[in-house]
Amino acid sequence: MEDQQSMTMLRDLVNKYRLIGIAAWRNGMETADIWPVFNVYR
Repeated sequence: MEDQQSMTMLRDLVNKYRLIGIAAWRNGMETADIWPVFNVYR
């Protein structure tokens, strides 16, 4: 299950290596606290 900590780490890797983005295996397998991690991209 993905949580805020794991998503923050993934986001930081995307920024560090200038990747296009990340992918998730299945929507709904995350905790609700991950979404603020991505609000900076809106």
